[in-house]
Amino acid sequence: MLIKHQILEQMANGTVRLAFRRWRLPTVRAGGQLRTAVGILAIDAVDVVTPDQITDAEVQQAGYASRVALIDHLGQTGEGQIYRIQLHFAGPDPRAVLREQTGLSSAELEQVRQKLAQWDVRSKHGPWTMTV
Repeated sequence: MLIKHQILEQMANGTVRLAFRRWRLPTVRAGGQLRTAVGILAIDAVDVVTPDQITDAEVQQAGYASRVALIDHLGQTGEGQIYRIQLHFAGPDPRAVLREQTGLSSAELEQVRQKLAQWDVRSKHGPWTMTV
């Protein structure tokens, strides 16, 4: 699910908690997560709606200035049903924290080396993990 960066920032600070998409089949599901540029978004609910069911409050919660802007956007995005996706910011991407972790102990470094060696052994093309 592609989301504009401006909207992602609003999701991260909690001002946007809804998204609307027109899909033939939903690409997200309740209970799932999305990794984004601002962190992890948790999907709380995914419901099929008609344009008449979308309230003015939901239009604002999705970050649109008006119902017309939302409906116009949905009209440009192809075919299918309209889905209302309720979501919330679930925190930073844990991979970003791991990237910053540079002070590995000798035991942790050895675990990494062993894991890489296992990948090399299982590779159909021979060792590759240390090739730069």
